[in-house]
This record gives sequence, C-alpha cells and structure tokens, in this order.
Amino acid sequence: MKYDASLASLFHPATMPPLFGVVGGPAASWPEAARCAELSRLAYFDPAPAVSEACALAGLTQYTFFNDAGTGTQAFACKAADGRAYIAFRGTQPNSLYDLVADARFLSKPWRGGGKVHAGFAQCYESVASQLRDWVKQQAPDQLTLTGHSLGAALATLAASADFTEARLVTF
Repeated sequence: MKYDASLASLFHPATMPPLFGVVGGPAASWPEAARCAELSRLAYFDPAPAVSEACALAGLTQYTFFNDAGTGTQAFACKAADGRAYIAFRGTQPNSLYDLVADARFLSKPWRGGGKVHAGFAQCYESVASQLRDWVKQQAPDQLTLTGHSLGAALATLAASADFTEARLVTF
C-alpha cells in the first residue's frame, strides 16, 4: 500500500482497501505483527463484505463482528485453519461521540484483571466481553491473539488481563 501521511488517512484508516491478497503475497505468510496490523486496521471498516473477503483471502474464517450500540464498541474475530484465532478491536473514530466520551472518562477504577484502569475503556470492553468469551469458548482456538490500535489497543489489553490471560497481545 502506498503510504498516505494525510490527516484523512490517519483519522479514517478504512479509506484504503484491504491489503490481504494484494500486498506481500498470501497473508498466511505474513509476519504475525504485519497480520495483526492489518487486522487492527480492518477493525475500522464497517462489518461489510470487504472485511469478510479480506479475511477469506488471508485464510481466516469464522468471521464474527461484535458491536455494542450503547458504547459504540466494535471488534471482530476470525480463525485460521491452523487453529489460531484473532480478535481485533477498533480504535477511536474521531467522528464518534461514543468514542470521544469513552476517551474522556479517564478517571481510574478497580479492574477485575488487577490494578486500576481507565473507566471509559473498562466500560467499552465490558460491553462486548461476554460476546467475546462466548465466541472463544465456541471456537476453542489453539492460540488466541488480541490486537488493536489506539482505543482498540487499550481494549485488547483489558481483554488479555481479565478474560484471556493466555492470549498473545499485539497492540499499536
């Protein structure tokens, strides 16, 4: 993908098409960090055919979208044929009032995964946590990787600390 340093690209990563199947050969051969970076970017896409098609090109199936209308939290999960699964959390959308409110709720609160955390991030994660736990239980992956960018990275970190302590965590 041609690098685009514009503010539009920075604040709206879904403006560029998916890269799986287009750049760098088959996505199954991509380094794990590159695969997670693209999954984190795809989390910004609406749950449209483009995301499921991109996942299919990467050899990722069982694509499922998670959304909480009350907090605006979004994530998606997918699974590779080798038993690895991924959950990618969407980061802050600057035009989303939900995300801006979540970001502004910065006071800390006790976290069930230990310590204290940003209250807005905790609320966002908890709004989809049961759906994620159900999906992981149903899929029973051999390995789970949690990933995300910005707000999505914070949510992935909370997921790793509270519900998926054996998961790999790759954040941006």
